Amino acid sequence: FDTRVSRLRPARGVEVDLDDVVTQKRGLAARLERFEPAELLACDLSGPDVPAVLAEAVAGQSHVVYVLEALLIYLDDAAAARLLRACAETRCETVSLVFAD
Repeated sequence: FDTRVSRLRPARGVEVDLDDVVTQKRGLAARLERFEPAELLACDLSGPDVPAVLAEAVAGQSHVVYVLEALLIYLDDAAAARLLRACAETRCETVSLVFAD
């Protein structure tokens, strides 16, 4: 698993992923010494809950960077549009969107 978010301390990081992936990440983090994982939120990013989960993830933040890692190719057009729209409609001072592989 990628640990980028956990290495960017003191910035607050939240990872949103499928429920089974979040469970695996929590289990792995529990076994590692001196590793503080990012906050983990479970959500199917192809589903209708995306706007609410992203709002929860960025609550109280003024600057947000979304990193989409090899994600959009797995979503159908409607789900990809919903995710991008939710990112664009984030109520923060600045919002950046980064695409990564």
